[in-house]
Amino acid sequence: MLVFLVFAVGAGLLAYLDDRVLGGVIAALAGGLVLIGFLSVIGLIWIGLRGLWRTLVTPPEPDDEEEEPARPLAERAASGRP
Repeated sequence: MLVFLVFAVGAGLLAYLDDRVLGGVIAALAGGLVLIGFLSVIGLIWIGLRGLWRTLVTPPEPDDEEEEPARPLAERAASGRP
């Protein structure tokens, strides 16, 4: 965020000092936004592919503890345990 602020202040200063630079500044800002968008899309694709890889390829880890088999409700109520 700080980089964008510094870039915007510098671009504004250049545009203020010389109107001929304004087109180049606008083009640079637009190019920066396109680059940021492109890198964001690449990052989202990477995160999605990594999640898909972990889901499909990596085997699930075995449970460390065994679950107690379900007991009938009457038996649970009689024992006092939920």
